[in-house]
Amino acid sequence: MKHLCDIRPSDGDPYPVLCGGDSATALASVWRAEWRQAVVLGDTTTSELFGRSIASGLRTRGCEVLELEFPPGEDHKNRATKERLEDAMLSAHIERGACIVAVGGGVPLDVGGFIAATYLRGIAHINVATTLLAQVDAAIGGKTGVNTPHGKNLIGAFHHPRAVLLDVDALGSLPTAELRYGLAECAKHATLRDELLFIELERLADDVRPPSAELIQRSVAVKAAIVSADPFERGERAVLNFGHTVGHALEAATNHALPHGAAIAVGMVIESRLAARRGWLDASDLTRLSTLLTRLGLPVHAPCSFERAAPFFSGDKKTTAGRIRCAIPERIGIVRAYEGSWTRVVTQAELREAWT
Repeated sequence: MKHLCDIRPSDGDPYPVLCGGDSATALASVWRAEWRQAVVLGDTTTSELFGRSIASGLRTRGCEVLELEFPPGEDHKNRATKERLEDAMLSAHIERGACIVAVGGGVPLDVGGFIAATYLRGIAHINVATTLLAQVDAAIGGKTGVNTPHGKNLIGAFHHPRAVLLDVDALGSLPTAELRYGLAECAKHATLRDELLFIELERLADDVRPPSAELIQRSVAVKAAIVSADPFERGERAVLNFGHTVGHALEAATNHALPHGAAIAVGMVIESRLAARRGWLDASDLTRLSTLLTRLGLPVHAPCSFERAAPFFSGDKKTTAGRIRCAIPERIGIVRAYEGSWTRVVTQAELREAWT
């Protein structure tokens, strides 16, 4: 695997992001001698496709390996799943010197990271990302958590991994829809900080296929720079929530029938439409973003009414003193603080008007 960059959280040790094929070999290159126990954790799909070979490789290194899995999907990213997996680790006498290897997309990585954050008050973990969405988003930055009936990722912790492995060979196993969902996050990063990446996405939009390592690297670079500067989302990191205020409400309102990447695509358009009406974003940039997402095969219209989604805005993590906040770019490739904040206050009336 190629070394893409190091994430350098201001409060902790840097950790590498590697990109390429052969996750088992790459894992050996970052494995530490003190990790005598390993927990290889994924959903039933990713465990079968990737986890077994990773576990086998660790066993050849002399590690004691516990393999854990749970059913795939956001419906299983919950406290009950976390409790069951933790109980299995306790029964297996997994010690504080162990390392969790979370394998798969955003759900296994979020669950695995959250367990690592709390098990015995914190143990090491490594993310092996096998979906494009996870590679450009969930694997990087140390956000972990589970969902509740009140909303997405409302219970969790910041807990940075010791390494991130982006398995681009795994992308060939993904259906086109999954690639589209990952490209939605690439489009978000491009809209925030990299217009040249946005132009590249426009060039490739009509032929969705596994992206090059170079395109992944450009998207990762945007998130890496922001996360390194603000690891606990006390300021600038809030811009990475562009599209997520609306997107998370849509996921909750549809009981996760709308996948995350699709929800974020719709969220970016609705939030940008609101911004254009407020004069925060030029209408031409709204058109450009909406056109790109449409060409990528992503939805740009909400699948449910505003009234259905509205109750979930109050539970959004960015809501402060009852005020809904959205991260808004200034134009394609540029986002800046506004009146001392990286998010802007919006009203339910404005969101309702921008819904369609």
